[in-house]
Formats: sequence, C-alpha cells, structure tokens
Amino acid sequence: MTQALPAVQILMATYNGERFLPAQLESLMKQDWPGGVRLVVRDDASSDRTPELLKRAAISNQRIRLLEDDGGRLGYRDNFGTLLDWAAADGAELIALSDQDDLWDSQKLSCLAAQLATVSGADAALPALAFSDWQLIDAQGHQIDRAAGEPADALQLGRLVVENRVPGCMAMFNRELLQLATPIPACIRNHDHWLVLCAAAYGRLLRDSRVLVSYRQHGGNAIGESRMAPRRFFRNRCRDWRMLPELLGELIRRGEVHQRPVPSALLGWREVVERRGGFAGCLSLARQGLRPHSRIHQLMWLWASLLEGRD
Repeated sequence: MTQALPAVQILMATYNGERFLPAQLESLMKQDWPGGVRLVVRDDASSDRTPELLKRAAISNQRIRLLEDDGGRLGYRDNFGTLLDWAAADGAELIALSDQDDLWDSQKLSCLAAQLATVSGADAALPALAFSDWQLIDAQGHQIDRAAGEPADALQLGRLVVENRVPGCMAMFNRELLQLATPIPACIRNHDHWLVLCAAAYGRLLRDSRVLVSYRQHGGNAIGESRMAPRRFFRNRCRDWRMLPELLGELIRRGEVHQRPVPSALLGWREVVERRGGFAGCLSLARQGLRPHSRIHQLMWLWASLLEGRD
C-alpha cells in the first residue's frame, strides 16, 4: 500500500496586511502539492481589517486555522516563533513559512518537497531546508527584478552565521529541523536565520533554482530587499557582533541536546570569541572562515567589532 503524502503546514504571521492578504491567501490555496496544505495563521494584534479577513477566510475554508491566544503584540520574530512552537507540538512533518504580502507559484510546495525527498536512506533523519529563487515585484504586482541565485560560498556555515542569505518565505523544511530549531532563541534577530543556521550546521540546505515566489516590495515590509537606512544597518551589525558568543553557544548546545555531531568549526569559533573579543577577535574569526559574504558587510562587521567588541 502506498503511504499517503503528508500535508504541508504553512505558517503565516500577519500584521496590518489587509491590502495584499487576499491575493496571497488565494495563491496558497492553489498549491498543487498532492498531500494538500493546512494554513495556520497568527495575527499580531493588527489595527486594520486583517483579523476580519482572516476570520472570513477560515469560515469559508476548512484548511485555514487561526491561532488565537492572549499573547498580544509579539513582533515579527516571536509571532513566527509562536507558530513554529505550535507546529512542533502538532506533529507537522513538512513546514513552510509565508509572509502576508507575497505571491507563490502554484508548484512551489511540490518543487521544494521534491528537493527534501532527496534527503533519503541513511540521511532521512537529517534536518533539511529547501528554498527557491524569487523575483521582486512592486505593490501593483509588476516585476522589479529577479533576485540572483546565491553563490555556493555564500551558503557556507561561516558566512551564514553573520549574514542570512535565505528568506524564510522561500523555504520549506522537515520535522527534524523543526524539532532541532524550536524554540527560537533570544540571541538571534530573525527566526528564518536560525532555521537556516540549524540546517547548515546539522543537516542540509537544498536550493531549487526555479523562481517560485514573487517577493513583494511596497515600503511597509517588516523585512525586505530594499536597502536599509545606514544607521539601522550599522546598529544591526553591532547587535549581531555583541550576540555572537551567545549565538555560537546556543547553536552548539542544540547539537549536543539532540545528539548530533557538532561541527568542529563551531567549537573553534566559540573558542576565539571567548578568548579574544573586538577587532582582533574578528580578524581571527575571518581567517577561520567566519565572515559575511559581501565586501560591504565585511567592512561593517569589522567596524562593529572595533566599536562594540569586548577588548
């Protein structure tokens, strides 16, 4: 007897998304994955018509469920963190993350599920995350640009520790990664960055080069492709540098708790940051492969370590 394919659990965090939400809900419900989809949504105390739209959608479609709690306004990361915790407790096998304002190709989940299926045999228990390429669209849905595929070295663990290259809305992952990554720790700014790190350290990152997501840029994105204001960009680099010791420690701890071999690089980087902070420590880490991919990020990382390090 052929085993039934699992449904994909799509997790969506919403906040004041009434403008683009209906179109995204429609694209999610049109996915051609044979196992079907279940959409779980948590609204983050929106002040517009988003809660009303979600309630109507859930009434008309049994595949949509609203996650209601008394958590109030949590913010982007913790809103998704709550959804991930719920999915882990619910036993989800295949998980995808959705923003409220993008558009998905109808084959997105099928294509990424095929990527995850390549982790088979002896590797079946490996945490794995598959992701697609994407194109940028404006508020009216017109294409702005296709995001370039990431070069292989940009997806190395040492690059990813300090610079996330895989937006969560492009990704789909298995239960093994969900169990390893939850709960999302406080030492990281974005939930999707943590998922990518856990997959890179203890499992597989799988890229599908097809454009399967239209990533909308409209000026109100919580996180987007448009350039950050310089002050915010620098502030984030400084915070990342200050949190690096805790981040490495937590990533190592997750591997130990889940009885997975800890990469020697992680242990070496932790030793450096515990022994040498600031600019000297940053240079030492760079020599050991821990540094951002892009040159501008490398310069900002060095500058942040100089001003905010622990010399």
